[in-house]
Amino acid sequence: MLACLVGLVAGCARVAPPSGGPVDTTPPVILSQTPAPDATAVPVDAPVTLEFSEDMDRDRVAGAVFVAPETPWQARWQGRRLQLHMQLQPDRTYVVTVGSGARDLRGNPLARSHTLAFATGAALNRGVLAGTVYRRHLPAGGVDVWAYDLAAFHGQAGTDPPAYRTQTGQDGSYTLTRLAAGQYRVLAVVDRNRNGRCDAGEGLALPAGDTSVSEADTARAGDLLLALPPGAAPRLVRVQAPDSQRILLQFSETVAATETELAIDGLTIESVYASPQDSTRIYVRTTPQQSGRRYAITRLVVRGQPLKWDEPLRGSNRADATAPRLVGAASRVETVAPGDTLWLQFSEAMAPQVPGDFWATGDSLVELRGTWVWPEPTRVGWVGTWPAPGRHLAVGRLAGLRDLSGLAVADSALRVQLEVLDSTALGTITGQIRGGHRGAAEVCAQGRPRRFCVAVTDSAFSLRRLPPGDYVLYAYVDANANGQQDRGSLDPWTPAEAYGRRPAQVALPRGENLAGVDLWCR
Repeated sequence: MLACLVGLVAGCARVAPPSGGPVDTTPPVILSQTPAPDATAVPVDAPVTLEFSEDMDRDRVAGAVFVAPETPWQARWQGRRLQLHMQLQPDRTYVVTVGSGARDLRGNPLARSHTLAFATGAALNRGVLAGTVYRRHLPAGGVDVWAYDLAAFHGQAGTDPPAYRTQTGQDGSYTLTRLAAGQYRVLAVVDRNRNGRCDAGEGLALPAGDTSVSEADTARAGDLLLALPPGAAPRLVRVQAPDSQRILLQFSETVAATETELAIDGLTIESVYASPQDSTRIYVRTTPQQSGRRYAITRLVVRGQPLKWDEPLRGSNRADATAPRLVGAASRVETVAPGDTLWLQFSEAMAPQVPGDFWATGDSLVELRGTWVWPEPTRVGWVGTWPAPGRHLAVGRLAGLRDLSGLAVADSALRVQLEVLDSTALGTITGQIRGGHRGAAEVCAQGRPRRFCVAVTDSAFSLRRLPPGDYVLYAYVDANANGQQDRGSLDPWTPAEAYGRRPAQVALPRGENLAGVDLWCR
């Protein structure tokens, strides 16, 4: 409804982006606003005026404006100045938020959501609710956050309008201000189609419980971890044949090869693998195609859901002439500890064979003995016993590795400066899981390239034998002891299991034992 109101207002023509000159990468800011922040006794017919530092993408701004309590509004633009006209009610606190989804004409978003609060009565509400949204345990910017006032809400969360809306900043954080005291239900939604609902296939994060807001202190909602609803499938955007034995499937979002099933009339599927450089691309290796022949995709299932694709695929007779490449530097420094695997990632599927003389020998080179494992067509790992602690040079002959078309790797040699750690260099992170949720839990420290996890039966945890480095630390409470993190559901309403992440990475020095590194799972 809001988009329709905005579209009916005159004076909203798009301003053309500037041409020439250096590329603008500066985030826009809001220079001025009326009413003044925290103003009281604002007339009910007063517009809200916001002046931006530069010309804005007006459609993106319209999709990022939220008024709480939910109130219809109309927009009028005068250059960089936006006026919002609303039918305000007497003796009420209003919060107008411009989310980080607002962008200038170069596509630069606001660095963080901008909030303006004012009251048509003599005083403002003072409740504050804050939290952070994560995607794959990393901050998720530009995500919608909806808060429902349970004292007045009797609908379906995720479907009916909330009392308050905002968007996360680039650091994943959000703050809802000037709330009335009460109980609130908060959820985060990747509302791609901007329809104000959580639809199938859109990212969703549910809380472990409702949050009590008072007029005195900032209420912290639990950290929210985005996930796709069960069974949701992405859209297939493009299908093409880059050469005579490969088919590219381009999806709207990240897809794993293991969750993709495919059948093509007239072609046999030999292997399916994901692009290591673009997680939205899946490659399918087939028997040789016939040039110009139209092939029909007779079956495509992603995440257990069938997808329809009616356009035929035109076969190719092009030979694969692109040599595979090592993804990442062919010369690198690796810090390794006992149990680590040395991984090599390639730009395309490889023949799963590594020559026995891969590791070169010589006076200045360390001799490595072990085995190779291929967990997927584009990745191979060396597993073995590392040499004595210290610094060593290892050189591998990459030219002996070939892709499925028989082309040798473009890089001729792999040079690895190994720093092998001994037990005295390994450290420990210990702490408590706080927040009051009961049950078993799993705590993980995500580093490069390894992740370390430990299961705990009470609130205390200890992550041991960690190499030095920076770690993302997170945990969830496995309340039903099923060994996985349950994300809850909208209908019927079921809270998620409590999740928490340390806001900043934990820096673990060499050989140190860090104590008191607590995690809040609210």
